[in-house]
Amino acid sequence: MKNIKKNIAVIGVAGLLMCAGLNLNAQRNMSLNKDCRKGIEYSDQQKEQIKKAKIEFAKATKDLKNELNELRARQNTLMSADKPNLKAIYANIDKASDLKNRLKKEQFAMRMDIKSVLTEEQKQMRLSCVKGKQRMKRGETNKMQNEHGKIHNNGVRDKRAVAYGRGFEHQGMQKDRQDKNRLNLSDEQKEQMKDLRIAHFNASKELRDQVEMLQLRQKQIMTSENIDEKMIIENMDRLSGIQNKLAKMKVDHNMEVRKLLNEDQLILFLSHSGKGQDFGNGNRHRRFNN
Repeated sequence: MKNIKKNIAVIGVAGLLMCAGLNLNAQRNMSLNKDCRKGIEYSDQQKEQIKKAKIEFAKATKDLKNELNELRARQNTLMSADKPNLKAIYANIDKASDLKNRLKKEQFAMRMDIKSVLTEEQKQMRLSCVKGKQRMKRGETNKMQNEHGKIHNNGVRDKRAVAYGRGFEHQGMQKDRQDKNRLNLSDEQKEQMKDLRIAHFNASKELRDQVEMLQLRQKQIMTSENIDEKMIIENMDRLSGIQNKLAKMKVDHNMEVRKLLNEDQLILFLSHSGKGQDFGNGNRHRRFNN
């Protein structure tokens, strides 16, 4: 009887300690969120140094961004030609891939310059805020995935292709429906286009998985206390190379789709070709925040 009472007491104490720990963590998270909303307080000297780093970044990347925009416009022109020059298209993709990678490296250099002027306390707070935002983002993503359905691949849920309008496969299906409505495709053409989309999805899956893995690794390195700059640069180069391959695969897919269309359908298809795309990889250049 005494042993039972003793065990109950131990369990009770453990439960209280656990609740206290959870409550303490909750208080810390609330305090952290409050501090993140307020922002990090910088000294006047730090503000000037950060401003200088941002200005240097803007100067270093102005021409790169302008050139990248010109390449985007050229890509749309090349892709909408009656007789596409694949050699020129691939060369344009190579130039764009190089520019985007250089932009990412310039931004990384700016971030390291800014980090160098921070105190250890500021670095820790900044790191905690970034990790907190990532956790919140993951929570929101999981919630949206649960609300908007699941897409399965071989019976296993593929989070990269989940709905909410952003999954690779969902985008493909949505674009197929738009093409069918706009081009007035025959039933045979619809089936052929569906087969092409599925084949492209399967052929590019391994590369897309590699992109996701590298992006995750990049986040982990960037949110570590001691950032390995060499590893970050190597990761950027690998990511750029894979995205380059994906862009060219998308072009090849586009060429196969064109073969299915008659003359009138092709004119309509070309009138919309390239809109909303960035060198065929579905990802516009974004700030390198991870």
